[in-house]
Formats: sequence, structure tokens, C-alpha cells
Amino acid sequence: MLKRKAATILVEAGRLDEAIPLALQAEDWGLAGKLILSRAESVLAQGGRATFIDWCGRLPEALMNGWHFYWLGVAHVPDDVAAERWLAKAWQAFGEADDPRGLCLTVSRAVLVKTASWRTYEGLSVWTRRAFELIQRGLPELPAEEAMLVRIGMMRALNFAEDYYRSSPAGQALETDLLERLTRNAGQDPSGLRLLASETLIDLSASTMRADLFAKAVDSVIDDLGDKDVLPWILGMWLVAFGAESGRYFPYKRRNFPYPSSEAALRAAIAIGEREALKSVEFGGLYHLQMQMKVRNDFAEFHQVVGRLAEIGDSRFTTQVAVVADCHAALHARQGDFTAAYRDCERFMAAIEAANEPMVERWPHYITKFQVLLADRKPREAAMLLGELLPRLDGGAHKRSEICILAAGALESLWDDDPHYGDRLKAFLEALREISWPMVLLNVPELLGELLGDALERGIEPELCRSLIRERRLGVPQRRPAAWPWPLKVHALGGFRLELDGEPLPLGAKPPTKALDILRVLAISKDNTCSMETLQDWLWPDLDGDQARAACEQALHRLRKLLGRTDLIAQREGKLRLASDRVWVDLADWDARLKAVATANGGALRLDVEALFLAFPGPLFVHERTSSWSLAASERVRRDLIDLGLRIGQRMEATGNADQARSVYLRVLDFYPDAGPICKALIKERLSRRDFEGAVDDYARYERALRAAGEGGPAAEIRALVDPHLARQAR
Repeated sequence: MLKRKAATILVEAGRLDEAIPLALQAEDWGLAGKLILSRAESVLAQGGRATFIDWCGRLPEALMNGWHFYWLGVAHVPDDVAAERWLAKAWQAFGEADDPRGLCLTVSRAVLVKTASWRTYEGLSVWTRRAFELIQRGLPELPAEEAMLVRIGMMRALNFAEDYYRSSPAGQALETDLLERLTRNAGQDPSGLRLLASETLIDLSASTMRADLFAKAVDSVIDDLGDKDVLPWILGMWLVAFGAESGRYFPYKRRNFPYPSSEAALRAAIAIGEREALKSVEFGGLYHLQMQMKVRNDFAEFHQVVGRLAEIGDSRFTTQVAVVADCHAALHARQGDFTAAYRDCERFMAAIEAANEPMVERWPHYITKFQVLLADRKPREAAMLLGELLPRLDGGAHKRSEICILAAGALESLWDDDPHYGDRLKAFLEALREISWPMVLLNVPELLGELLGDALERGIEPELCRSLIRERRLGVPQRRPAAWPWPLKVHALGGFRLELDGEPLPLGAKPPTKALDILRVLAISKDNTCSMETLQDWLWPDLDGDQARAACEQALHRLRKLLGRTDLIAQREGKLRLASDRVWVDLADWDARLKAVATANGGALRLDVEALFLAFPGPLFVHERTSSWSLAASERVRRDLIDLGLRIGQRMEATGNADQARSVYLRVLDFYPDAGPICKALIKERLSRRDFEGAVDDYARYERALRAAGEGGPAAEIRALVDPHLARQAR
């Protein structure tokens, strides 16, 4: 009696938190139950989860009502399993009591807990169906904050439900209502609720590919991000959602925004998760951080991040099992271990099936398996995987899957040497431009780079290709296409010139000769690498060691200043080299293409040979002074073009195309007028048609070219071909 009386006195004095323990000790369950409910929201908002759970734990469950169960569910939010257990009891109790307010709040809380847990989506569909039924009936009038919470939960339910629910008139009205409340009622709702609303709309913007919705959802809560009263898990989950979608789809920059990049937001979320022991926040941040690493083609920390995900992941929960297996599949595919990668795919497919996850959560795993198949050069199987999935998809996921199927078709054509490759490549990139999805082929950046390089060579969507290459920081394809957006292009054939970031680099009226000679030497050197000692001997032969070294360093400094950056030329272990991932040299490109067609057979390859011949820009360093260090390279280029011209011309002669053969020989002579083997081929072709006068004319041109070059007389074997006809002309 004394404890009951003391509890009553404390209640009258407004000291409810002190009254509750006394009422519980007195076993005055009615008073204790009423007091607990009157303090539930305030105590939980102040972080008193443990206190509230202890109070309810001393109250007989048989004497609890739906609101006790509801607030116990809210108190257990960090543990979604326990939270759902209490909320399920609340749903039953409110249903028996026909309490629409309680039903709406319970569904909203349950959906928020299930979708933020990173543990399992098993059972989520039950709650989303309940939510839609309540929306269809019409939501009851509620106090302002409760109305906000219910709309957030209901909208989140529709995000994870079938598209029919979201696109229904009731669903669209709910979205409009929530957005208006968020954008127009700043300061009227608590920051925590506003961040929850923003997070929900951010998720919706990604699934519907609406950049305007994303911007509004983020712009509206910038001030709320600094509110110290926001619970850590709410801020952490908002940062995960923002970091994920900003990095994947909607880059976001605003003055005074506290996070300079999507990655910064994710790392802040991870820090909150570690500090507050919120594993779902840390797990979400890590998952999307590894996605960001793949976006920028930086795999330096990828292994460590995936390792941490596996470390904190809980094998009891299917969502986390699926996520960890998904990351391992990407990692193993990159390592070329496809046995392990396919095993990972089986693991995450089984997990999402066991949990009966909604399609919005299944789709990324299908995309991972699709990319494993592509990495294993199985484009047809990859396309079939997504093709079978298409009828079950809607919105952005449907469009992105169609893009992936087009990419697989383009790769199949490329690898099969299909003549329709260009058409398929064009279809892929045109469709990609329509939806602007920079994360396409995220796990296989090398394959994307190959497609974009080929597209640039063909003039297909060049702006899109360059934008993707820049945004994804893609590495240069193995074929090193000339059309790739190289920071520096060095042209040594047909005249020395430079292009910096796609624009001609003006060298001025008095170009730094020695500095540019360094580039010339590197351009003609094997692997574009030259020892410092050789460089100094070639360019400063009259200076002793120390003087040559000093002159070389000065010239190198002037060259780097001219180029405006220091990462184009590397100096290491006594050698100087051009950065292969940043510098393209036309001579190296010519050599590589010449080697590729050296054994060309068949019609398509024959066309490649002829295209290479016609694309020859001109002799090495033409119109420039001759240097002893460039003579060997110049002679090699000359010899290679002559050999190529003979090969093409002789094949044309053999197939009865004498006129075309002659045009090939004459093109070689345009570059090298004194090329004896070509002159010989021309004369022999004339003689084969008994055009003796023409043969003599060709020989006369050969003699003039030799005299102009200051060389000796004609080769005896060439003179012998026309001797009889020269004698006849003399008579």
C-alpha cells in the first residue's frame, strides 16, 4: 500500500519516471501500464530504450495492450527480429480492437524496421500488403507527427511492393502528399522524421530514375543534417541512402552541403555504425562503399572492404548472406576464379529465394551473376538470364536490364567477329544515352572500356563515351585506340606534333628544341622507354657527364612545364618513359597494327591491311632536321611501308587488279620517291603488259629521285629490266 500511495503522490507531482518503478513494485499493473504508455514516446526519444524495455519486462504480458507491444517494437528497432516480434503482437491486438491508428503506425514501423535491417526481407511482403490495404481504405486523421511517420512507412512499403501498388492512384497521392510535406513544412516536423521521409523519397527516385525527386528530397533536409537530436541510426541510414544513390545515379553538389562526395557520406555512415554499434548502418555503408570503389575503377581497398563485410555479416540472416556472397562473386570473377564466382552466385541466389525477397532487392544480384557470365565470356547465357527476368521487372530496373542485354549482344558480336558488331554497339550506346546509367557493367570495367574504345573509333556517341570514360576512370583498352581520350598524343609520323587533352599543343615561335627532342627520343624508343645515359649521349654528345646530366634535367623540367603536368613522363631507376596509360604515340600504334596484320588472311583482314596502308601519315619526323639517333627508326618505318605496299600491290596484281596495284605503288613513292623495290615493281608491272614506254618513264622517275636524294646510280637489277628498251629509244 505504501508503494502504491508513494507512486500516486509522485504522479501528482509530475515525477512519472520515479512513480513507474514504485507502481511496478506494488504490482499496481493498471497504474504502471498507464504510466509506461504516457512516458513511452518521450523516454525512447531521449535514448532510454533499456529503461523502457525494463519497465515493460516487469509488466505481465497478459495485461499489456496493443500500445505496449507497439512501443516495445519501437524500443527494439536496432534488433529487427525482436522489433518485428513485438510489432506483430501489436498488429493482432489493434486488429482485435479495431484501432486504425494503431494499425497504421504498426505497419509503418514494421516496414521501416524490415527494410533498414540488412538482415532479411522474409515476411516483408506480408507487411507491404497490409500497408496497401490500409491505404486503399483511406488513412485516418492523425496528429501531425504520427501522420508524417505513417506516410513515410506507407511510402516505403510501396517502394518494396509490386509496381502496381506504387503506381496506383492511392500510391501516387501518397507520394505527392509526402513530398509536399517535406518541402513545404521545414521546421514543423522533427528532423528525425524529415530525414526518414527524405530517405524514403531518395529510394523512390532511384527505382523510378527521377533526378528531380532526388534533388528535392536532399535539398529539403540540408539543415536537418546538423540537428544534434537526430538519432544516430536515422542519420546513418540517411547517409547510406544518399551515398548509394548519389554515387550510382544522381551526383549531388550544393554549397554548404556537409558531405563533399557520395563516398564521404558513406564513410561517415560507417563511422557512425562503428561508434554506435549499429551494424546495419555499418553494413549498408560498407556495401555501398565497395560499389563506389567499382564506380571509380579503384580496387585498391576492395578486398579489405569485402573482408570487413564478411566479418560483421551474420550468417543467420539471408540478406547479409546474399550481400557478402555477391561481393565475393565480383571479387573472384576479377581474379579469374570462375569456379568460386559461380559458387558465390549459387549462394546468393539461394539466399534471396529462401527469404522471398522483393524484386527490387533481387535485381542487383541478378546483375552480378550477369557480369560474372560476361567476365567468363558467356554473353549469350548472360543475356538469357536477364531476358527471362524482364517480365518481372518495371521502371528503372527494366530499362537497365535491357541495356545490359544490349551490352551482352555487342560483346558477343565483338568476340565472334560478327560484321554486325557496329550496329549492336550503336544500339547499346544509344539506349544507354537515353537513361544515363553510368554504373553499367560495374564489375567488368575492362569490357566497358573495350566497347567505348571501339565506339569512339567508329564515331558512335563520342560525347557519352568520353563522359563515361572520365566518370568511371576507365583504363585504356589493350588495343589502345587512337580515338581514346588520351591526355597526351604524340605524332611522330608525317610531322612532329602534340595534342594535349584533345587539343593541338602550340609550340610557339621558338619551341624548346631539346625538351621536345626528349619526347622524340621516347617516341621512337622500344616501349617508349630510354635510359638517362643513352638520352644524354644522344642529345648532348659534346658535354661531359655532369654537364649532360644537368642539361637533361633542365630540358626535362621545361618539357613538363610545357605539358602542364608531371604524370605523363615517369623517371625511375635511371630510365625515362612515357606513361603508357596516359600517352599515345602514333609510331607505336602503327607498329602494333602492322604486327596484327602481318599474317592477315581472308577478306575482312585484307581490308584491315589496306586501311592501315591508306592511313599511313608519312615518314618519321618529316620536314625536320635529320638526327643520327633517329636514323634507324626512320629506316625501319620506310622499310615497313615499302614491304606493306609490295604485299598489297602484288596481291592485287595476282587478282587482276593492275591499276589498283599501281596506285598503291605510287602512294608509297609519294612518301619515299627513291624506294627501289617499289620502282622495280612498277616497271615489272608495265613490262608484263608490254608497256615498254611506260616502263622507261617509271625508270626515268626513279633516276631523278635518286639524284634528288644525292644517292648513287640505280640498282643494277632495276637497270637490267629496262636496258633493252633504253637502247631501242637511243636508236
